[in-house]
Amino acid sequence: MVAWPNARSISAAFAFGHSQYEDPSSLTFEVVSPAGNPDAGRDPGPALDGFTIKRGRLGDAGATQPTEIALSLRNDNGEFSPRNVSGPRYGTLRRGTWTRLGINLGAGTVPLGTASALGFTPTRTGPGIDPQVAVQALGVLNRLGRDGTQASAQRRYYSQVSPQPIAYWPLENGDRRAALSFQSGVAGGSKLVVTQSTLFGVTRPFSAAGGVTPGPPGAASATDTSAGGYLAGPVPVVSSATKMRAELSMLANGFENTFPDFLQLRTSTRDYDFANTGQYCRIAVVSQLFAPDWKVGVAWVGPSSFGSVYTAPMVIQDNAWHHLQLDVSSSGGGSTTDYVLRIDGVSILSGTATQLPWIPASSVHANLLATDVDRAAHLAVWSGASLPTAADSYNAFLGNPGELAHSRISSTCTAVGIPYTSTASASEALGPQPTGSALAVLRDAEDADLGVLYERRDGRLTYQANRDRYNATVALTLRYQDVQGVYPNDDDRDIYNRITATRPDGAFGTAEQTSGPVGSNTSTGIGPRPVPVSRNLYLPDDLSNVAGWLLRIKTIDKPRYAVVIDLTAMPSLAAGVLACDIGSRIKIAGAPAEDHGPDALDLIIEGEQITYERGQLLVTWYCEPYEPWLVLIEANAAAPSAFDGREAHPGSTLTSEILPGTASVAVTNNPPVSWAATDLPYALRIGGEVVMCTVVAGTGASQTLTLSRSINGVIKKHPAGTQVQVVQPVAEAL
Repeated sequence: MVAWPNARSISAAFAFGHSQYEDPSSLTFEVVSPAGNPDAGRDPGPALDGFTIKRGRLGDAGATQPTEIALSLRNDNGEFSPRNVSGPRYGTLRRGTWTRLGINLGAGTVPLGTASALGFTPTRTGPGIDPQVAVQALGVLNRLGRDGTQASAQRRYYSQVSPQPIAYWPLENGDRRAALSFQSGVAGGSKLVVTQSTLFGVTRPFSAAGGVTPGPPGAASATDTSAGGYLAGPVPVVSSATKMRAELSMLANGFENTFPDFLQLRTSTRDYDFANTGQYCRIAVVSQLFAPDWKVGVAWVGPSSFGSVYTAPMVIQDNAWHHLQLDVSSSGGGSTTDYVLRIDGVSILSGTATQLPWIPASSVHANLLATDVDRAAHLAVWSGASLPTAADSYNAFLGNPGELAHSRISSTCTAVGIPYTSTASASEALGPQPTGSALAVLRDAEDADLGVLYERRDGRLTYQANRDRYNATVALTLRYQDVQGVYPNDDDRDIYNRITATRPDGAFGTAEQTSGPVGSNTSTGIGPRPVPVSRNLYLPDDLSNVAGWLLRIKTIDKPRYAVVIDLTAMPSLAAGVLACDIGSRIKIAGAPAEDHGPDALDLIIEGEQITYERGQLLVTWYCEPYEPWLVLIEANAAAPSAFDGREAHPGSTLTSEILPGTASVAVTNNPPVSWAATDLPYALRIGGEVVMCTVVAGTGASQTLTLSRSINGVIKKHPAGTQVQVVQPVAEAL
C-alpha cells in the first residue's frame, strides 16, 4: 500500500465473522478499501470520499464518550448488503463487527479509530443510482453503557474467582415470599430451599416472608431470615475432591437457641446415631453458650463418634455483619478431616476432626435452627483439588476497600469481558465498590482518582491515572503557523472556587480559593462558585486533598482550545500527530501574544476528531491547560533550575509602580511569607512579564528583589499592587 500523503494510504477494514466481545487487538482485519477503486488519485476506494472519527471528551462533554465512526461504502454489486443472500459476504455482515480506519505512514498501517458496527444500512438515490452502505460504529463504552446489569462486589467476586464455586446462592433478592427458594448463581445450578427446622425434636418458626434487607458493604442487599427459615441446598459431589470450602455472610441480633448452627457441610453417609436422628455425617460452624460466655466452634459428627472444639469467649450475635469461611480437607490418607475456620478474614480455629473420615459433601445448610441468623447473603461452596485465596472473599465481603482505582478498573473490565490495557501503576485508594453496572463502577473509580477512562485508536479501553499526567514530557511541539487553527474557548463554564468532596458515608472535605481573578472574593474575584462532588475514597483525610486538587483544576484562569491540524497540507506532521493520544501533552509556539499571551500554549489533549473529506485529512484536538499537572519534584529540590516549577507564593504584590528596566523592586508579602534568598536565580512573573530574580534582600512582609527584566520580551510598566508570582506554580502531588 502507498504511504501518506497519497489518499489511497487510508484504509477501511473489518473483522468479518467476529464478535464485538472479542479483543480487537487480537483479530485479523480484512481491508476492503482502497482495493479495487479505479480513482487512484484521491478517493480511498470503496470507503467513498469521507469519514469521521470521534474519541475522548469533545467540546463541553462532561465525560469521555465512546469512539464514534461514520463512513459509507460503495455497494455497486450488493457486496455490503447484509440481507443480500447472493452476496459474497452474506452471513458475515453482523451487528457488532469490528470496524477500523487506518493510515499508512510508510511503515505499515496504524489505526485511526476502531469501533463495532451498529449495522450495515444500504441506501441509494434511485433505482440503480449511487448504491451505498452507511456504517456507523461505536466503541466499547457504548456496550458498557447499554449493559444495565447491577452487581455488587461480592457478586462480581463469585462470578469471576478461580476456581469457581460449584454451588452458590447470592441471596440478594429475598425469597419472593411464596416461592420459598433462591435461584442459584451457578449456571444450571439447583435452588436453595427454605424449609422448616425440626432439629432436636422442636418445630421452629417458618416464614415465607423473607424479604430484601440491607446487606454487608460488599453486597447489594441480603435476605431477611429473622421470621424463621432453615436454608438447604444440594452440592454436586466431586468424588475426587480433596478440599472443600463453605462461606456465608450473616448477621445475628441475639440467639434464640443455646446451640446455633450457622453453616454446615453434610455428606450422604449416615452418622453414628442415624436410627434415632436420621442425620448424616457433617461438619459445621456453631456457637454455644458456656454460661456466662458464648463461644464459636467447629462441630462434627462421624459414622461412629462425634467431636467439637471452641474458641475463647467470642460474640458474633452483635447486630453486625460477619463473614464465615470453613475450609475442610482430606488428611490421614482420607481417614480424618482437617478444618480451618475463619471469621472476618481471621483464622480462629484449625485442627483435625479425628472422628470424621474424608467424604466430599453433597449438601450445604445454613441457619439450621431457623431463628438464629437474622440476615443472610452469599452462600457458596467449592469442591476440588484447590481453593481460591482465602482473603479475597473477605475483601469482597467488605467491598474491596482500599483497592486502587486502576486495579478496580482492570478487574471490572476483566469480569465483564471488556478489552482493556493500561500502564497505570499508582492511583487513589477507593472506598467500598458500589453496587451498580460495570460502567458505574468504572466511572466511580475514575472520578475518585481524577483520571481519564477512554478508548484507544485500536479499540481497547484504557485508563490514564491522575498520577500518569504529572510532569509529562511534551509529546509534540507545533508551530502556530503550521496548524490550520487554534480556537480558544474562554468562558467560565468549568470555573469553581469552592469544592466540597463527599464520601458515600457522609464524610467530606472542602477546599476554597478566595484570592485572584477567579477567587470567591466578591471584590477581587468572580464571587462564590461552589460545587459539591461525590468521591468514593478510602480514607476521609483524602477528601480534602482531592478537593484541593480538583480546585486547582477548576481555578486555572486560561482558555480551553480546539486545535485543528491539516495533515493534507502538512503531511510531515502526520507521524508526530498520530503518536499523540488522549492525555498527551503538547505545546504550540509562536501564537500571537496579543491573543494568547506571551508564553507557548501548554495543553493536554482530552478529545480527538479525525475527518476525511474530499482529499483533506483534518485532526482536531480538544485541549485544556496542562498547568494543573505540574507538580513538585523532590529530585530537583537540591539544585532547581531557574524555570523549574515552584510552590506558588500565597500573596506577593508590588509595593509601588515600577517602570520598564527598573531592576530593584520592592514587594509586599501578605501573608508575610519570604521569597527565598537561596537557589537563585529563579523566574517570576509580574503582570505577564517574565523576570529573573537574582538577589533577595530582607525577610517577612517587606522585601526587595533584584531583577533581570523582560526575559520573555514583554516590556511594560506595572502599577502598585500587581501580583508577583513564580513563573510556573506547581502543587504537591496527591
